Amino acid sequence: MHKIYVIIISLMLVFSIQVKAEYLSMEELLSKADAGDIQSQEQTASNYLGGYNHFAKDLSKAQHYYLLAAKQGSLKGQYYTGKFFQTGAFGKPDMIQAVYWYTKAAEQGHVQSSMLVGDAYLMGVGVEKSTDEAVKWILFAARRNSPVALFRAGNLYLNGTGVAQDYGMAIKMFTQSSQRAFVPANDILGQMYERGAGTQKDLEAAFKWYMEGALYGDAAALMSVGRFRALGMGTTKSIPHGYMWVHYASKAKAKGADEYLQKIQEQMTDADWTKAKELIVRCEVQRKKRSGRFNWCD
Repeated sequence: MHKIYVIIISLMLVFSIQVKAEYLSMEELLSKADAGDIQSQEQTASNYLGGYNHFAKDLSKAQHYYLLAAKQGSLKGQYYTGKFFQTGAFGKPDMIQAVYWYTKAAEQGHVQSSMLVGDAYLMGVGVEKSTDEAVKWILFAARRNSPVALFRAGNLYLNGTGVAQDYGMAIKMFTQSSQRAFVPANDILGQMYERGAGTQKDLEAAFKWYMEGALYGDAAALMSVGRFRALGMGTTKSIPHGYMWVHYASKAKAKGADEYLQKIQEQMTDADWTKAKELIVRCEVQRKKRSGRFNWCD
């Protein structure tokens, strides 16, 4: 029993010594950062960026220390330096420098940087346009489960950009993107199931995917749910429900929503109007409980 207590006390002492050794005052951290210690440079930059640990927020100093770390091969420093050049924090935006530093981070396996490099090559921003390079970096990030990269990869396969057109792979990529909560993927999946692109035409599945996007307020998905509800496609027909969803699509500036709302209004009876108003009131109550989401509105 005494041996157990001795071991526990020894561990506590070791831990306390480690904690004490790792804690640095502001002055000590700055001294180490200025002497070239990469971890200290990263921590100092983070402190200046967020105003942490008694450091006053100072963007220029955050940039300075991230750049110092980046030049020594710090992945974090390279990513943030790329971000600063992209947003113009060093002056005006400089996409050539931004892509340079994002590429450095991507070469070390940084997923977000990989996707940004892929986008740059796809659009020819900061680098010469190259579909092959774009595909390489976007698929690299997609294989590491970046929701946005999976969405980009889905579009590559959907349109046959730099890869053989493959609707089945597009559905796979979009589905994985949706499963990781990237909302725009839901609307495209709805479109593919509605049209039977890469899969059998399935209006129920299309409605399901549109609804997934609508719950998060995606304008195009709100419009499609309203259309499906008004016409009874893949779901029970209800003109009041259709009106409610297109009403919210219109508020979200969905393309064609105002015109479609007028079309629905021309078909509505007095009873439909009463029901539609009740649905909107109920939906507003539910949205206030759910941070603006449309759960329980249908």
